[in-house]
Amino acid sequence: MNTDLKVLMLSASDSKGGAAKVAQYTAVGLQDRGVSVEMLVSDKQTDAEWVKQLQPPQKHRLLGKIEYRAGVNALNLATKRRYNHIFELASEDYDVVHLHDLPAGLNILDLAKILRHKNVVWTIHSMAPLTGNCVFSFGCDRWMKGCHDCPQFGTWPLIYYHRDASAWNW
Repeated sequence: MNTDLKVLMLSASDSKGGAAKVAQYTAVGLQDRGVSVEMLVSDKQTDAEWVKQLQPPQKHRLLGKIEYRAGVNALNLATKRRYNHIFELASEDYDVVHLHDLPAGLNILDLAKILRHKNVVWTIHSMAPLTGNCVFSFGCDRWMKGCHDCPQFGTWPLIYYHRDASAWNW
């Protein structure tokens, strides 16, 4: 099957973790069917030519490490500074942008602006996009009203500040 369809996949990694493996399998399956697929990741583990690593400019890498140590990287406020070149996506001719596990530091509001004129598919692999941070709430519904003394603070994904849905007063 030949197609002119061009797909971009965005994931934290190309093979490390369950969501990354799903993204990789999906990409390979589409390629096997003649679809042009590129993948942007923050943690590139393979040597696949169609996978490109999102590299923050050198001057921001140290700041990123400091943010990580301080625990504020999970607030996802740094898209423009850290991944400025991702804004070029708006001008690319991708027919579909397929989101998976989003890279740390990628602000979802900035991403929405970038992709506002694109066809977007988001495969949600955990509860994090719905809860604001909890990958799996384990039956806890405090994220709906305000976690505050969350027992998951300091666990993966590393968080030290409240960023549940209630923190943003939806």
